[in-house]
Amino acid sequence: MDIKEFLLKKLFFPRVITLDRPGIIISKTLSRSGSEMYRRRNVWHFESIAARLQMDLAERIGKENASSVWYRIGKDGTTRYLLLADARPPPKLLVPAFVKYVFQLFYTSGMGFCRDMHFSNKTSVLKLKGYDNIVCRKSQLPSYFAGVASGVMSFLLKKNIEADARCGSCPGECVIIANPSIPTRHIPDFKALKPLPDYNRLNFPVEMESQGAYSFTDMQRFRKILRKSTFEFFGHPIYITEAGLVEMVAGHYEQQGQMELFRNAVKEESRDILLSIDPSMKTIKNIITSFGLGIPVFRTGKGIATVTLKHPPITKYGFEYTSTMIRGFLEAALERKLAPAAVSISHSQARFSFQ
Repeated sequence: MDIKEFLLKKLFFPRVITLDRPGIIISKTLSRSGSEMYRRRNVWHFESIAARLQMDLAERIGKENASSVWYRIGKDGTTRYLLLADARPPPKLLVPAFVKYVFQLFYTSGMGFCRDMHFSNKTSVLKLKGYDNIVCRKSQLPSYFAGVASGVMSFLLKKNIEADARCGSCPGECVIIANPSIPTRHIPDFKALKPLPDYNRLNFPVEMESQGAYSFTDMQRFRKILRKSTFEFFGHPIYITEAGLVEMVAGHYEQQGQMELFRNAVKEESRDILLSIDPSMKTIKNIITSFGLGIPVFRTGKGIATVTLKHPPITKYGFEYTSTMIRGFLEAALERKLAPAAVSISHSQARFSFQ
C-alpha cells in the first residue's frame, strides 16, 4: 500500500462492522472518527436459488430477455444500496481509489468477477476480470453483475454509465466492462427505490428474545458454516445482501408476468436444499436465525402450518421470496404440498400461514 492509498484509507474510507445475533445481522458503517454514519439489515441467501431463478427465466423467455431483467435488478439493487447510505460521490481525483475500494469489498464477498480491475480516470472506462463468480458460475447469466458495475460507476462518476458482460468460458473467464460509450439501457427510478422512511425503526430492534436460536457466528463455531472460496452452509454456497434485494427480485418477475415461475423455482430449490441437509424443523430454524431472517415460531394443526417471524427484515418489497423459501422448507419437513402463504405483517413480526 503506497502512502497515498494509506492516507485515503485513514481519512476517507469508512469502517464497516457487522453485528451478528440470532435472527438479525446488521452492517454498521462508522466514520474514521468512530461515529455511526448508517446501518443496513443484511441477510444470507443460497446461491443455488438465485441460479435457479436465472436459469428458469432464461428457459422461459430466452437468455437475452432474461439477461435484460437481471441487468436491471443488478443496477436497481446497487442504487438502493447507495440510497440507504445517503451516499455522496467523491471528487473526481479520488474516484480511482474509491473504485478499487468498492470492488475489493465485492471480491471478498464472493464476487470473483472483480478479482482484477483497471480503471482510467481519463476515459472513465472500467474493466473487471476474474473467475468462479458466485451465482453466474452456475447459471451462466452474468448480466446481474454488469448491472452492479453500472450502478457503482454511475454513482461514482455522477452520470449514467452502462456496462457489458463479455465473459469467455464460464466459470473461468469473467469480464465486465463499464464504458460511457455504451448506449443507455436502464435508468433506475430513484423515488421507487428509496427505502421506507421508518426503515431504521422497523429493522433494528433494541432487544430480541433468542433463546435456543443460533447466529451465523454460532453456526461457524459449530462448523456448520465454513469459509471456502465462498461461505457454505452444510456444503451449499451462500452469499450476503441487503435485506430488500431478493424481495425486489420478486417485483421484477411480477413485472414480467412470471410470478408462478418465481414461486416454483424458489420453492422447489429450497425443498431440495433442505432434503439434502436434514428435513427437520430444527434445520429450518437454524437457517432462518443464522441467515438473519428473524426468530421463527412454528405451529401446525388442522391442516395449517403457521410460521411467525419475530423481528424479520421489513422493506417496502414484502415477503414473497422469504415466505416461498420457507414454504419449500416446510414441504420437505412435513412431506406434503402447501399452497402459497397468506401473509400478515405487524411492526415487529410477519406471519405466514400455509395450508
